[in-house]
Amino acid sequence: MIPRRLLPTVTSALAEVPAVALLGPRQVGKTTLAHEVAKARPRVYLDLESEADRAKLADPELYLSQHEDKLVILDEVHRTPQLFRSLRGLIDASRRRGRGKGRFLVLGSASMDLLRLSSESLAGRIRHLEDPVLGEPFSCITRRYARRAPGSSGLVDPPLAPACREAGAVLVDCEIVVD
Repeated sequence: MIPRRLLPTVTSALAEVPAVALLGPRQVGKTTLAHEVAKARPRVYLDLESEADRAKLADPELYLSQHEDKLVILDEVHRTPQLFRSLRGLIDASRRRGRGKGRFLVLGSASMDLLRLSSESLAGRIRHLEDPVLGEPFSCITRRYARRAPGSSGLVDPPLAPACREAGAVLVDCEIVVD
């Protein structure tokens, strides 16, 4: 696996706040990064696209309080937005018991709805992280950009040199390592 450039940032954020939201489009490496972050610690991973994993959260406070000593990774959290209210209470209870940092790593799309829900429910309890250039894969090695043609949705050829970003340039391709 290639080194993930956000690995130290996520690790550091978990040492500072109770919850970290890793946001970005689908298939960019969020889950792989989360598993890499969690390698060195006790953890629970829940894929909220899985019916079985969603069923475990029928009573989220009960299930998640049983794993207070672990990093809980909640993948595809946008599938269960009501969960943010439960996380708030769990985080506050953990803080009162001296376990206030590094409890939850939530993964989801970078939709405005998810940001709004988590920001309102978890204000002061969560740090949002996304790939520095929205929409670029976390495991992208080489990028090529092109400028948009004025008044058009098309791109001006040829693409700019790898990793060259000019004003108005958009990502046109990227060498991606498949996880």
